[in-house]
Amino acid sequence: MWDFSDPTVWTFLLTLGSLLTTLALRKRIGRAIGRMIFQSAPQFLDEFLWETVEEPVEAGPAGGVAAIQVVKRLRKPVAAQLEALAPALITPILKSIKINIPKDLPINPRTGQIDLLAPIASKLMRGGKVNAMDILAPFVPTMMQVGQAVGGKLQEFVGGLANKGKKKEELIAPVITNPDALIQEAMKP
Repeated sequence: MWDFSDPTVWTFLLTLGSLLTTLALRKRIGRAIGRMIFQSAPQFLDEFLWETVEEPVEAGPAGGVAAIQVVKRLRKPVAAQLEALAPALITPILKSIKINIPKDLPINPRTGQIDLLAPIASKLMRGGKVNAMDILAPFVPTMMQVGQAVGGKLQEFVGGLANKGKKKEELIAPVITNPDALIQEAMKP
């Protein structure tokens, strides 16, 4: 019945054995393939999407080349594909955005644009009295940002005056290598 000297029988048995082994170990094989794909995907995408290019950096108004800068750019075929797909993707995204405009938004009726002084004008038209908060209210967010920026610069200036004369190494905080010993030292009376 079975002639084991015939290579066809051995080929059949090997094929049947490999199919049965694959069926028995399908979950392990699937996990191993998935691991290989997920581990190699970032490197593949990096090589597929990006190319490293050296480009000269100009020295400024004097002209000439100051240095050579290494830059990562999208490869030309990938950039062409993204440029072709962008209108088809962006149009539905922009159509799906719904902006709820508040009813009391100060809009200038002549221009149709947002007018920060419109609430003051409407209050004057109704015969109301305008106080300082009405005038300053549109500018409060901007004033807060300016105040934060000025405060940060002032803090840097005062910190620079306080640390004047100290070496750069003294200004860098020491690296804590043994936090437990530091806590024990602090807990001693």
